[in-house]
Amino acid sequence: MHSNHSDTVNNTVKKLTALGLFIWSICALFYGFEYFVRSSTNALALSLRNDYGFDSSTIAILGSAFYLSYVISQIPAGLLVDRFGVKRIMVCSTFLFTVAMFMFSLSHNPIVMILARVIAGFAGGFGILCALKSLSLWLPDRLFSMFVGFTQFSCYAGGALSALPLVLFLDHYTISQVFFVVAIISLVLFLVSALFIRKHPSMDRKRHLIHQETVWQQILALGKMVKNRQLLLNGLYFFTIYGTTVVFADLWGISYLSSVHHITEAQAAFACSLIFISVAISSPIWGTLATVINKDKVFLIWAPIIGFVVVLLLIYVDLNVYLIYLLCFLFGAMQSAHVLNFSMIKGHVHDKQLGVGIAFINLFLPLSGAVLQPLSGFLLQLFKGAHGLHQAYQYMMILIPVLMLLSFIIALFFKEVRTKDITL
Repeated sequence: MHSNHSDTVNNTVKKLTALGLFIWSICALFYGFEYFVRSSTNALALSLRNDYGFDSSTIAILGSAFYLSYVISQIPAGLLVDRFGVKRIMVCSTFLFTVAMFMFSLSHNPIVMILARVIAGFAGGFGILCALKSLSLWLPDRLFSMFVGFTQFSCYAGGALSALPLVLFLDHYTISQVFFVVAIISLVLFLVSALFIRKHPSMDRKRHLIHQETVWQQILALGKMVKNRQLLLNGLYFFTIYGTTVVFADLWGISYLSSVHHITEAQAAFACSLIFISVAISSPIWGTLATVINKDKVFLIWAPIIGFVVVLLLIYVDLNVYLIYLLCFLFGAMQSAHVLNFSMIKGHVHDKQLGVGIAFINLFLPLSGAVLQPLSGFLLQLFKGAHGLHQAYQYMMILIPVLMLLSFIIALFFKEVRTKDITL
């Protein structure tokens, strides 16, 4: 019964249609939009300190609040999107996101603003899943990989916009004014989702019992993931190498570069934008290279080694602005090697459990923000009292080369499987 139904559904969505492209584009736009908000704390840091009187710990908590709730949302988000479909989830998540953005724009209270980030993080956690779900439902299978790449491009385009462009806006407008516009854009996404996204034919009432069984099977599979050593290692690699940009590009990079390297805030913001731009460009290059030589592990080992040298130069050597730009681009390129972890896990889970495996290791990305951003803020505040802000920044930033070094050590224990052997 399930097989026949699936075949029927698949036969109806093989053609590339304007409707399918439109639905995917709205979901991908929401994914990029939530990433813009997620990584905006970096550009907001100086204004929050100077205009709102927030200290480093409060700013770090404000940034990590989004990541923490994003982590919490991931597993239930995957189950809910599968059960209720893209339309319902997009309507609910964009509505919650809009409420959060209005809260953030209209308040100067740190507690309210942190709460707004918590709500936004939970709602934003549905963005990537809705985008990928819409791909699998509405677009031909042969185009899936290509549009996954476009989806990732949307994500990191949002990250790039959260740096220099946002800083330039903040030179002329207040945080409240900027985020009121962000809230209006979110409201438009909500209305478009409610009015124009269609319910896919596969999401009919007859599938209710099937979905209940699928949810239970996914929960059991998730329990097995925790015991799989290779999945845990790949997740930890995600945590450490992605954590380098969580600390730098998402939070402290603009403040650090402008205060320690004595470049303008606009130049520092552009440097951080280059990290995101580089990730967007480099991700498909890593995938192509790994496909050509049919190996992933070698790149996952070498990327953090090169990255270790790059971040040491970027953080601790006095450089001109053009070398800073170059190093930030290389920083993003080395960090983006983590995309190969998705293919690394294929040999360690059954095909039918691959989606749950990807969801499991993907949890470690936002988890790095939830842990490392408040930790970095605490360290900065701690060192600032004894050494001053300039020296405190340099002490705190040791986290980044340490994370690169940990990524290298973790990669040494990867087991690359290119056969049909399955460990789960």
